[in-house]
Amino acid sequence: MVVEASGITMNGQTDTLPQKDVQIGEIPRFDSITRTNTVAAATYSYNNGWRAHAQASLTYYAGPHNLKLGWQMYQTRSVGGGWSVYTPEGYGLRAVFRNGVPDSVNTYNTPTRSVERSRDHGVYLQDTWRPINKVTLNLGIRFQTGHGWIDTPLCQEATPFIAGQCFDHPQGVPLWKNWVPRASAIYDVFGNGRTAVKVSANRYLIPLGVTVIGRLDPISLQNDTRSWTDRNRDLIPQLDELGPSTGFNLGTTNRYVDHLRQPIVNELSTEFQQQLPAQVVVSAGYYYRGHRDMIGSTNVAVPRESYTPITVTEVVSGRRVTVYNQDPATLGKFDVVWSNQPEQDRNFHGVDLTIRKSMAHRWMVMGSASWGKSDIDIAGTVDLNNPNFTFRRGPESNERPFFMKVSSACQAPLGVTVAANFQHYLGLPETTTVQVTSATVRLTQVNQTLVVDPVGTIRQPDVSLLDLNFQRPFTLGKMRLDPRIDIFNLLNSSGITSYVAQLGPSYGRAIEVIGGRLIKFGVNFNF
Repeated sequence: MVVEASGITMNGQTDTLPQKDVQIGEIPRFDSITRTNTVAAATYSYNNGWRAHAQASLTYYAGPHNLKLGWQMYQTRSVGGGWSVYTPEGYGLRAVFRNGVPDSVNTYNTPTRSVERSRDHGVYLQDTWRPINKVTLNLGIRFQTGHGWIDTPLCQEATPFIAGQCFDHPQGVPLWKNWVPRASAIYDVFGNGRTAVKVSANRYLIPLGVTVIGRLDPISLQNDTRSWTDRNRDLIPQLDELGPSTGFNLGTTNRYVDHLRQPIVNELSTEFQQQLPAQVVVSAGYYYRGHRDMIGSTNVAVPRESYTPITVTEVVSGRRVTVYNQDPATLGKFDVVWSNQPEQDRNFHGVDLTIRKSMAHRWMVMGSASWGKSDIDIAGTVDLNNPNFTFRRGPESNERPFFMKVSSACQAPLGVTVAANFQHYLGLPETTTVQVTSATVRLTQVNQTLVVDPVGTIRQPDVSLLDLNFQRPFTLGKMRLDPRIDIFNLLNSSGITSYVAQLGPSYGRAIEVIGGRLIKFGVNFNF
């Protein structure tokens, strides 16, 4: 019988502060065509994050059974808020341009500050059981609870853009209670430990933490969009030049349905593993993950039929698109219902092939090849009533349909160890968009970004990377020196890993590229 207990607590401050040359009173600027931010950030934030994790377990060995009873607790606190340099008081405003031409203005409800908390408890029982010599079963059941809350008082400061008000503690926050089963089996086909078949079926809860309570936070950081008519042509937004607000979707306009279910992940996998001569092990596996009971939002105050389709030619890209204009009578109205939406379900199918040869006869190698396909709602939790979010289903933004990796090492003459790492993967899927602004057509919602093709119609370039390492140890009495040379990206691949995907003059502009060839010299000294 074994008793284990552990705990950890972490606290960290993560602030985004203005650069030294940013002055109070300056107006942040964003150009929606060149996709550039200048002068200052729209808002700055401070965030103090704390979390604590405690767990304890009792393990009891009883013949073919290995029983384990455990408890876990996870608690978080997020102290966050935002402010702007637009005024000394921290009021927020950002001027939006279109190739240098005034287009619109975003205003913010800053300054804001709130303290959001969450807590999860879990109790589980699991058993590793060998009913016969060839079979090992892992069976488990878990009961878990989770909920969140916000510290009071909760007050929105009055600004030129939003009314001041104090709020009661949010109501309708779900308190989740769930039973979660897990099971797996390993079958030693011939009883000699060389051929194994593994299967598993598990369910996991998605710990949303402060996200759940944050949706009901009445003073979370939000912004609106207002049209801007620069009458005096000074490129500085004046309050009397701004159009009506599209509204602030504060937590007071959000609500959860009764009996909201906690999102889950169902995971199924099967793997075949075979040990071959010369200390070689090969395996092949299939994996499936399905996210269910995902939570989505619907703004019932703006029904789908209140949008009117307009077919236009977007002036910057020349792309012919259909944009849906919101009924002016619904401008600034929010009654957002959060519920379990089948449209938010996510699926992943993957196949892995691996080979591993342990170090023997002065060399070793490990290699793997993976194929995967995902299908998600790329718009996330965006209003399901808004028809402007087309092509919503598609691959995850980080999906790589094929990924190959090979690592090897050999002990060369003169005591030199040479190691290599090669990887090749297909590029990430592109989400191609256009932004419809007042230059194309005046919309109630001012601007609208549209996805114009199914995600993944275009992919970023494929990437191949090769790294090398050379190492030669020396022993000097009781001391050991290990000089080494590392060469990263030997092929000097220069692929773009992220670029502007909005059609227009900046389309294809690189945001991130692979680092160039790098040679690193180092030495380890042990005594």
